[in-house]
Amino acid sequence: RDPGAGLKPLIDSLARPEVLNSPALVALLAAVLLDCGMSQQLSGEVRKRAVATLREDSSFGRSAYYDLVARTLTDPPAAPRPLASHVGLSQTAAQAALWLHQLSDITPQVRLESEALPVSGPPLMVYVTAKADWSRPGASHIVLRIDLYNVTGLSLQNVQLCLGVTSVGDEGEAWSFLPGLSRPQEHKIEAMRCRSSETVWRDLLVHSPRPLSIIVNVAYDGAGPDGAAPLPSRSPSRTMSMNADTWSDDEDDESSMCFRCQPYLLPSTAFFCPFRGFDSPRGSAYPPPIIFTACPHSRTERLDAAPEPEHWRPLGFHLIQQDGCQQIMRDVKACYAALAFDGLTLICILQRMEGSVGIFDLRSNSETAVASFADNLQSW
Repeated sequence: RDPGAGLKPLIDSLARPEVLNSPALVALLAAVLLDCGMSQQLSGEVRKRAVATLREDSSFGRSAYYDLVARTLTDPPAAPRPLASHVGLSQTAAQAALWLHQLSDITPQVRLESEALPVSGPPLMVYVTAKADWSRPGASHIVLRIDLYNVTGLSLQNVQLCLGVTSVGDEGEAWSFLPGLSRPQEHKIEAMRCRSSETVWRDLLVHSPRPLSIIVNVAYDGAGPDGAAPLPSRSPSRTMSMNADTWSDDEDDESSMCFRCQPYLLPSTAFFCPFRGFDSPRGSAYPPPIIFTACPHSRTERLDAAPEPEHWRPLGFHLIQQDGCQQIMRDVKACYAALAFDGLTLICILQRMEGSVGIFDLRSNSETAVASFADNLQSW
């Protein structure tokens, strides 16, 4: 793999006339490329113009540093000293960005409580709410609240609820129930009176940021007026063997019903929180060059009929502001950054548009994470 492929956007940016006219941008980009050993990929003309720009600025306090960068560009020493080590070296860039994130004025979001979403219609309404807590190292603790509402004037008897989880992809275990809990996750209610409700709580641990869907299966034996004698409970094996996608057509027990609710996709805020380490404090270049060194692993994905950046904001991601910044990549319309629940994995999205086609440059400090995120981009 070409080690300089991830820095090509910075190499191309330094050749643009509007960037070459800014000593601050030239110094920043040149220092990063020099520290990464990629300055040799600059053409002789670009190198010459960059040196000239740096030497034209004689501002007090900056001219010495600019002159050092210019001399290093002109005649690189055998053992050069780091010029922008905190952003120019991938080993320290991610650490510096994480440090700046912790020092940002806005407290990072590490807890989620989603809105209750309906996953089933009458006669038994089912709502799912999710909470996420990141206090466990390397895991996202998801607490699920499942509310059932009997909206009929009848009593539903022997109500059984079974919880399942499906994940996208098969690379490793994405989730698990809390220690001590076994599968299947079932809950039984002897009777739900008319206009009554029940609440069921379930927990699971998420171990990798991968789209997960919660599946709720519901079954009940029959409906009758309040106060009627309860029906004999159906065996769990029979409940779970029924077709979960349709109403039961069992001729021996026509009042029995079993159905699968609409899948509940866990929101991305269960896995990511907004990351502010790339623009806190704000710099003069957009997108921030530290992204390319802190997140050296990249994938590019194209999506047809993608939403315009002003109409789309990925949940759990921070939108990096570009007002007042110099564009070093003119075709980047939006830039988002997020930190995964492990507190170490960074995900960055650079969005470009070609007509109605969205081009998403995905970057991360983890090769596994960027591959998984790119493979499941449409699910996010």
